[in-house]
Amino acid sequence: MLKEAETRCPLVDAASEPARFVAERYEEPKLWQLREQFRLDEVIAGTRSEFEQIVALGNWVADIIRSTAGRPPAPHEPKPPPFDAFYCLSLAPHYRLHCTHASIIFVQAATSLGFIARFTLTHHTAEFWSNEWGKWVFIDPKGSIAKGAGRGAIYFTHNGVPLSALEVRRFYYEGRWSELEVHPEDARIEGMPDYPDLFRRVAFLRRNNWFSEPYSPDYYDPNSPRHIFREAVWWTDEHTPPRLGCFNISQEHVFNFPVNFTQVALDYTDDLGVLQVTLYTFTPNFSHFLGRFNEGEWRRADHQFRWQLQPGDNALEVMAVNKFGRWGMPTRIVVHFDSQRCSRDDYRKIATGERVV
Repeated sequence: MLKEAETRCPLVDAASEPARFVAERYEEPKLWQLREQFRLDEVIAGTRSEFEQIVALGNWVADIIRSTAGRPPAPHEPKPPPFDAFYCLSLAPHYRLHCTHASIIFVQAATSLGFIARFTLTHHTAEFWSNEWGKWVFIDPKGSIAKGAGRGAIYFTHNGVPLSALEVRRFYYEGRWSELEVHPEDARIEGMPDYPDLFRRVAFLRRNNWFSEPYSPDYYDPNSPRHIFREAVWWTDEHTPPRLGCFNISQEHVFNFPVNFTQVALDYTDDLGVLQVTLYTFTPNFSHFLGRFNEGEWRRADHQFRWQLQPGDNALEVMAVNKFGRWGMPTRIVVHFDSQRCSRDDYRKIATGERVV
């Protein structure tokens, strides 16, 4: 029988409308230029985990933004900047940068390192997908501008668990803001009294392929059909009505669609004790699958293969790997097989996940 199936993500077709997300292609030359020119591998060197790597990248951006304080505004203002990290970084030696610059730089820098990041319209901040936690995590790569605040990008946890923008928003509306754990600890966001209000509305842009498909110059013209808000996905509930002319979502598992996970479909074959395994994934810049049986070595796996069961418990683990070499989240399945007691009808039930009595 199917004894155990473990995955931290709901079964959602993340490639469908309106949750469809388009990431910049691995083959985009500007990604590699950004990574090499600004030595981003050195920025995340010395960290112990994927999560720490992404936070280190956010801290790098926050340091850049902080270094521009007191300088004159950029030439493009009051209009927003192009969604191009090279342009934003070229301003840093001479002009003051703000939240929009910070989030553009962070999203494209994270993408160049093989992470999944999206630009959020919670003011202008970002989220990244954490394989460690199996969720989207909010980050403000601008850092704190409060007087006397410490350095570093801002993110929130509750009982040690990192939170998405939507989860932070829930604390805001439930009057539980004081329960949030703010990082860095000396961010002093109480010195920014309007900061919690940023979470009144939450939305994200459905793509980050801004190098290969730049936004048109009128992307912030409210009269343009190409206005950036029309491309965003907006959260709606009893606190925030739908935004006219935009994609609106009220299902959290769709709004915070999972990536880098692997779904497993089992089917029976004509051979007793052999299952047909089919793998599915939504992994931007997907390269290949890895799999292993019974805690053995990880090996490259086809998207479809036959699984020879042995008497007793049989464990299968699979995961997706992207073209940058980043591993996704593992999915684990355990099937108990008794060749003496298992009829062909029972065997069919094993493959379909039904209970065998």
